[in-house]
Amino acid sequence: MKTVLKICLGLLFAVVVLGGCQLPQKDSDRNDSQKDVRFLQKEQERVAMYLANKYEGVEKIEYSDVSSNKETGSTDLFLTINDSQHLEITFFGDNRDDYIETFHDKFSLEKREQSLDNDISLKEIEVIYLSKEAYDNR
Repeated sequence: MKTVLKICLGLLFAVVVLGGCQLPQKDSDRNDSQKDVRFLQKEQERVAMYLANKYEGVEKIEYSDVSSNKETGSTDLFLTINDSQHLEITFFGDNRDDYIETFHDKFSLEKREQSLDNDISLKEIEVIYLSKEAYDNR
């Protein structure tokens, strides 16, 4: 009987110890997720400024989806400019303006002869950011 009791207590101890080891990892995952959301929110604003400064006639930017590739460290933002220009912006998480633009339709906006270096205010442009669900589903 003592042997059975020792085995049961040993198993209970192992479950408690292993279960306790998993808790900090979940908190760490949650903190990483919150950092990702803040990073993506900031990056959406940076992309909007980039596009407004690079192209003439940008009146509206609507973000529709986001995907991340953990292997390459890249993030893809899918967006529509002026309800008709579909675009995918790929960037790597190093906070530079090195964006890779992939156009999904014939792109008709004119490139500015010279970038305005963030002189345009986003107050003049309607920007619709990603919803919380888009962050959760990526």
